Amino acid sequence: MKKLEGTLSYHDLEGGFWGLTDTDGDRYVLLDGLPDGLKKDGVRVEATVEVAHVLGTAMWGTYVHVVSMKPAGTS
Repeated sequence: MKKLEGTLSYHDLEGGFWGLTDTDGDRYVLLDGLPDGLKKDGVRVEATVEVAHVLGTAMWGTYVHVVSMKPAGTS
């Protein structure tokens, strides 16, 4: 598991997907677990993710499963 802080973004490519760019500039494709209330482009979040060992068509970043996610700076 990996803890990340970064910004969410929606990409209208290959059916569309949600991504997270962390504070180091690394990019992650969110496969599942993104809370509906956070599905907004540009939202800053803190997340715990697990790397997914899958192949996909969105060659944008590392594929991950979201374990938990909340707005950045909240308890």
